Amino acid sequence: MAVKTRKWEDIYNNLDTLTQEDREEIELKVIIIGQILEARKEKGLTQAELEAISGVKQTFIARLENNRMDPQLTTILKLLHPLGMTLAVVPIQEQHGEHP
Repeated sequence: MAVKTRKWEDIYNNLDTLTQEDREEIELKVIIIGQILEARKEKGLTQAELEAISGVKQTFIARLENNRMDPQLTTILKLLHPLGMTLAVVPIQEQHGEHP
């Protein structure tokens, strides 16, 4: 069963119900999406070119880059690989530059 992609608008409309954990998750997604956008531009790729090499529709890439979509992990991975990037799982302290 496919999980439906959420729109950022839905999240913004419910900000008062977000927990601290929810807010940190959103912050992390914004950082990841920003890095995808930066990598695409650094490689000189258009959204259409990224579509061709990732299989993710250009319209979805545009909505993602404009913070209009909350992507699934599989979509993020499809975008990262052709950009020569991956995700890493690190302790929270390292993520925020803190030391244990």
